[in-house]
Amino acid sequence: MPPPLPDQEGPDHLADGGPEAPQEAAREPREGTPEEVPGDRTENLDAFSVFKRAKLAYFRCEYDRALGYVNYAIGIDPEQREFYKLKVSILNDSPGASTGTVRTLVAALEKMIRLDPTEIDAVLQMAELYESMKMPTKAARYWQMAKSIDPQHSKLLERRNAEEETLPGVILREATDLGSRAKDKALEWMERFRR
Repeated sequence: MPPPLPDQEGPDHLADGGPEAPQEAAREPREGTPEEVPGDRTENLDAFSVFKRAKLAYFRCEYDRALGYVNYAIGIDPEQREFYKLKVSILNDSPGASTGTVRTLVAALEKMIRLDPTEIDAVLQMAELYESMKMPTKAARYWQMAKSIDPQHSKLLERRNAEEETLPGVILREATDLGSRAKDKALEWMERFRR
């Protein structure tokens, strides 16, 4: 059974049959539907209902609550790519990112990529994330994966232009001044560098 919903904190939810409630505690009926009564926990709440709550909390910039809801939805149905996509958005937008947040973000992105290997935005974000963490080998693997998905993606083209301004680009410009044979060798070296 997934953990309690994020808005069920405090002693009030114990009387509603929460995880620490005594077995004999009677549940009083409430008026309205789960959408109308905040914090109402129903046994037949499905993952997509919780996901709707997560999106609503996210759009209200209630990031902690949205993250709790989306984690709850993932606990119910861990194979929904949309759940991880929202989780990544929440983690990207929430203020005060920490090391734990980065680890959580990496795990969510990896799960997204596992569920849909052609999700170019997730692959590019993983490449950039590993690059910012000074892990070039892992970053290179994701950059290569992104190239195989969409070689004309704008981020890849920007990166290619930036690479040409680094050492290989400088070597190519210098070799052009030296003559055609040196230029051909520099072009050959540039192609090896791009692979």
